[in-house]
Amino acid sequence: MGIIAIEGIEIFAYHGVYPVEREAGNRFFVDLYLEADLEKAAKSDALSDTVDYHAVYKVVLEHMEEPANLLETLAYRIGPDILARFQQIEAATVRVRKLSPHAMAHCRETYVEQKFHQKEDKTEKSGN
Repeated sequence: MGIIAIEGIEIFAYHGVYPVEREAGNRFFVDLYLEADLEKAAKSDALSDTVDYHAVYKVVLEHMEEPANLLETLAYRIGPDILARFQQIEAATVRVRKLSPHAMAHCRETYVEQKFHQKEDKTEKSGN
């Protein structure tokens, strides 16, 4: 089992609980850690034997366009959809970060991180 990481997908979007967040928008970053068997792709050197990073990236963009109040909501939209579309991914960790939260002048960022599993309903939570 290996990990494919897609880090730092930067998106300007209009997520948040407060009206100023919905009006002014903010910078968000999405980081993904996708667990999959990479051996076949390593041997064949064929894109068809692995996860297409660009296709996963497009899923993230789709979900980040739809406004949400909470980072948790965004993570829960992205993770299960990635697993549904890419059956070869066994587990996906999704981290959604908000830079310079409006209501917190001296805070660099906040984030929510959630791990989703392909064949289980179990999830692991952590976050700031």
